[in-house]
Amino acid sequence: MKSLQQKDDNSLTTMLKAWQASSNGIDDVAFGRVIDACYKQLRQMAAHRVRANSAVSVSPTELLHDAIICIGESDAEIKNSKHFLATMSLKMRTLLVDHARVGLADKRGNGAVRMTFTESQIPINDLSYELVAIDDALTQLDVAEPRSAQVMHLTYFAGMPREEIAQLLEMSMPTVDRELRFGRAYTIEKIRTAK
Repeated sequence: MKSLQQKDDNSLTTMLKAWQASSNGIDDVAFGRVIDACYKQLRQMAAHRVRANSAVSVSPTELLHDAIICIGESDAEIKNSKHFLATMSLKMRTLLVDHARVGLADKRGNGAVRMTFTESQIPINDLSYELVAIDDALTQLDVAEPRSAQVMHLTYFAGMPREEIAQLLEMSMPTVDRELRFGRAYTIEKIRTAK
């Protein structure tokens, strides 16, 4: 007998396949069904991301709706419900980092030339800076070790448990743990050397 969670995952996966089989994009009824089926979970995910990145001035609803539009208009091939949630989480991360970069550009004069430059003018401890630094480090990790970058993202940005990550990426739990340890060490080192 399947658990309620498995039934929900299978139902969402079926809706995702119907959406991807259509060609109407964001206005498609099938995509609306997908969003309706998991809106509460996506909204919680967005709220978690915004809370974790308080330097970015965007509401969870705005973040979620921007991500929905981006995914709805993309040609991304979604395998199943877990892959969809991970893709939405990654898009939310990208949008938050974009907001942080804009905020940093505004703080730095948005391209205006200053007469004097000192390190104290750039707030190293600023949360937007930290978010951008983490994103840069994860981008470098994705180039060096894509599998480790996927595990890091799914753990810290998607908030997925290790068991679900192992299932989604079709790897063993010890491999997930090893990739996570490597990813943490790599990311910390890249952030440290960037300062």
